[in-house]
Amino acid sequence: MLVDDTAFAAAGMNGADLNVGDGVVARVVIDRQCVAPGAFDAARCLAMPSPSDQGGSAQLATKKPGGDLRPVYRISVRVSGPRGTQTFLQTTVAL
Repeated sequence: MLVDDTAFAAAGMNGADLNVGDGVVARVVIDRQCVAPGAFDAARCLAMPSPSDQGGSAQLATKKPGGDLRPVYRISVRVSGPRGTQTFLQTTVAL
């Protein structure tokens, strides 16, 4: 959907592109990594445990298992330039 303009429009995303100026247009698609739509369910979705420690930077070195599970999202961005160039960026996050 990020690459195909027709599929993007068919999904009802027309007008969702961000015109950032000087002929540069950004398109962002955020996908929750699940096998089915609906409420988050760790059995059907990719999930990451949250750290059980909740304070300060000390938690970076001492993350412990046992925290709540958080859904994983894939963020994909296509940036189109004025001369027909395109750049694609992608990352995953757990919020």
